Parts: sequence; structure tokens; C-alpha cells
Amino acid sequence: MLSLHLEPGEADELKATLVLAGELGRIPLGPARVTPEGLEIAGLRLACEDECTALVGVLPRALVPLYDVPVRFERSGPPEEAPPTAAPQAPPPAWTAEVGGAVWAPLGVDETRELLFVATDSGSLWALSARDGSTTWKRDLASAVRAAPTLDGDSLLVHTDGETIHRLDAATGEAIWSRELGVEPTERLGPDAPGAPWDFYASAVAATPERLFVGTRAGTVHALSAADGAELWRTDAGAAVTATPLALTDRIVVATLGGRVLALDPADGRVLWDRDLGGGIPADPVMVDGRIWVGTRAYEIQALDPADGATAWTRYLWFSWVDSSPTVRDGVAYSGSSDALEVLALDPAHGSSLWEASVPGWAWATPAVTASTVVAGTVGTEGYMGPRRGSLSALDRESGALRWRLQLPPPAEGGFWGIASAPAVLGERLFAATLDGTVLCFGPSDPR
Repeated sequence: MLSLHLEPGEADELKATLVLAGELGRIPLGPARVTPEGLEIAGLRLACEDECTALVGVLPRALVPLYDVPVRFERSGPPEEAPPTAAPQAPPPAWTAEVGGAVWAPLGVDETRELLFVATDSGSLWALSARDGSTTWKRDLASAVRAAPTLDGDSLLVHTDGETIHRLDAATGEAIWSRELGVEPTERLGPDAPGAPWDFYASAVAATPERLFVGTRAGTVHALSAADGAELWRTDAGAAVTATPLALTDRIVVATLGGRVLALDPADGRVLWDRDLGGGIPADPVMVDGRIWVGTRAYEIQALDPADGATAWTRYLWFSWVDSSPTVRDGVAYSGSSDALEVLALDPAHGSSLWEASVPGWAWATPAVTASTVVAGTVGTEGYMGPRRGSLSALDRESGALRWRLQLPPPAEGGFWGIASAPAVLGERLFAATLDGTVLCFGPSDPR
């Protein structure tokens, strides 16, 4: 639901606010001017209908990318706000650990050694015992890590913000080799900075037996020798790459914050096909049901044919970026969202919803999925167009019903808080890490 709120402003002007349903938010549009035809607001012209009991127009592209969305506002009172409902409380964690820095990078697990890998903005990489959270090893990588650690056999591949790839022994953390990618590290801008790309994550390393593939925020894609990290080729992708490349048998699929999806020849980086989807793609492309699943900041999920990039289907998510990659289990794709404030269970055949569950903040990270539960972290902030709260939610996998929620308090100094890192599951244990550097373990992973 969408409503337009008009109230007296300065002088003879009206002040216009676009009000989204529920807690999605309020968007100040600025002064509104009455004209003989209707109403003019910055970027939005509304014409009178039915003796001006209704206003009709088309939403501006600044609010709704790609499409001309017609809108009709009918005179009414203020929208009713639903009373807040109390959420079932989370069970107490089995253990917690402090890692001394914000955790944005998705968590990694080593089932064989029962280790949890946690990378931080302070440049530290921790291997914690999944059983009790004790430190098995810790390594300082000298630069923030926003990319998921990649377990490759007995070693761990880590891409730092300093644009260096490290191969470490997974059991001990000892260095096997390190390789600088030869591109200038890109400074991360705060979300309020002019032109900020909201590039909160980084590409992890996609590993094959012979080659490694990684993207950079400088806009390059690199193929490295798996043996020693020597560069085999690099390709200019045209815009920052924060998504991990998808390594298929005969092509490497790369998504960019510029909105392009490219398929590259793994042998030499040659472009096989190139699609512009019209909105930035921050999260990893994933192969789902034989198609490449891509979430965009044009409010869409698209399923692409890996052969030529043709769109098989499109799912439009009203007023929300799709900054989350899905987790697929038993023929269902589970995805987070951004301003939609939802976690969704989707049919991969055509993108239709099986259920949609409300969460209290931005669900940017990939959800974790167990036999009966979907677990999603959210990021919160103050001063946005509506409430955004940091949390961890456990949802029934069949229905999306809320089982429990851990609500996290905002920091005194402001900024983002909550859980931006993708949770992880190992056996009967569920792991999550917060933006204040706390790692939490819940066990078993499906408390009822």
C-alpha cells in the first residue's frame, strides 16, 4: 500500500510525504504546488480525476527504477498503523566469543575439523571451535575482510580489502602463499557520502581444481593459478565487483554494481555474453534449478539462461533492492531483501512466493537453512525513512511463521548495528556474528 500525505508547509505551499505500508517508511518529497491540472511535486505530476477526489500520475524513476508505474491516490484519512506484536524471545546462546572487530563477511565452516571461520573489519581472521567458541588459531591479515572465507580442501582462501589473496592452512592458519592482485584498493564510503555505492561486501574467491576467480571493487576480474596464486588473466568488468564469481563448467559468471552480468571464458577471460539488468548487483549470482539467479537494485530477481544470459523469468520486489543471495534447499529458494523488510521462500521455476515473512531490518545477508528453520540476520540504523532494527530471526521453513527473534540494541554512537554477516549451520549448531564483534552459537539449531 502507498499513500500520499499532504500537510501545510512554508508560505502557501503544501509539504508532501510518500508513506509506505507498515514500517517500510516515509519518504519526504518536498513542497507540493497546486496547479489548475492537479498537483506538482519534485519529479512527480499528479492530475485531478473525479472532481479532484483522486490524483493520478506515474511514479518518478528516482523512486522506481526501470518501469513507468502508474499510481492513483484517492482522498482518505491517514493510514491506520497496526499495533506492534511481541516476538517470541530467542533461546540463550550456548556460547559467545568476542573477535575485536565488526563482522560483515559471511561466516565459514569446516565440518571435518568442526571449525568456524570469522573475518573482521580489524583485519583478523579467527578459527573458533564450533563446540565451545575457543580460539583454535588467529591470524592478522593487515586489512579488513568483507569477503567470505572459501574452504578449498585443507586450505582457506581469503580476499582482503587490501586486494590481496591469502591461502592459509585451514587447521593452523599458517600461510601457504599470498598474492597481491595489482589493483589500487578502493576506499569504502559511508552511506551518507555523496555517490556512496553501498558496497558493504567483497567478492570471495571461487575455487576450481586448477584456477581461482575473484572480483575487485576496482572493477576487475582475476583468474589465478590455484597452486601459487600467479595471475593467468584479468578482465575489466566496467564497475565494482562485490559478488563472488560463479564458476560453471565452461564459463565464469560475474555480476557488477553497475548492473551488468557477464559470462567469461575461464581459459582467457574473453566475454562470452554481457547483459545489462538496469540495477546494481551486489550479491553473488547463484545457480538455481539450472538458471543463474541474480538479485538487482532495480527491485528485481532475474533468472538467466547460462548459455546466453536470456531472462527466463523476472520477479519484481516492490520498493526494495535485492541485496541477498538465496540459499536453496529441497527445491525452494530462500532469500532476504532490503527495504521490503522480508525474507521470502520462492519457487525457482518462476519466482513466485511460497511465503513471505516480515523482519525488522535490512536482510542483506544470505539466510541459513536447516531441516525445519530459516535463520536470517538483519541490519538496523537510526534516522532512515522508517525503523530498521538489527536482529536474528528464526522462521518456520514450511510457513515462514516466526519461531523466535533475538533483538539487538542500537549502539550509543549510532551507525549500523545488528547482523550483516550470513549465519552458518554446522550439525545441530547455528552461528551468527554481529557488527559489534560478538559471535553467537545456538544449539541445537532448531529450538522449538
